[in-house]
Amino acid sequence: MIKKRAIIEGLYTEGSMDRVREALSKVNNAVSVTVSREEAFIEGDTSDEDIVKAVEEAGFNINMLQEI
Repeated sequence: MIKKRAIIEGLYTEGSMDRVREALSKVNNAVSVTVSREEAFIEGDTSDEDIVKAVEEAGFNINMLQEI
């Protein structure tokens, strides 16, 4: 299973983390999503474009996205 780490600007509150967690959970093929301060981990066969789009639609920007 593919695991990706996203560094996300502006995740300082529980509310912001919840918004990003909810958005990433809806990404096609996302099996597991974990969000903490300024980062998220996404497991599944997800596209980078879908991850970036979901985070941007939640109102945030990704500074870095990498497969781990």
